[in-house]
Amino acid sequence: MTNVLLLFIFLFLLLIIFLILKIQSDRLKFQSKVSYLEDIIKQLCEEQKVQNNQLYLSEELKNKITLINVSLSNDIFELNYQLLEELYPKK
Repeated sequence: MTNVLLLFIFLFLLLIIFLILKIQSDRLKFQSKVSYLEDIIKQLCEEQKVQNNQLYLSEELKNKITLINVSLSNDIFELNYQLLEELYPKK
């Protein structure tokens, strides 16, 4: 009876050691995966910053183009008006 009890204790100790080693192994794997995900998140943040800057520049360009377009339209209108006055002078 004592031998059987000692055998069970020994088996349970082996099981406990095995589980502790398994937990440590899983913890290391988890840490490596978390580290990899952190790197990916950092890269995505950097890409997002670049895209935000591009978007800001795009908005600036859009505003400048709108202003230039208005100015050109006015200039073209003035030139057409002057041309018409020269071609058909008032009597």
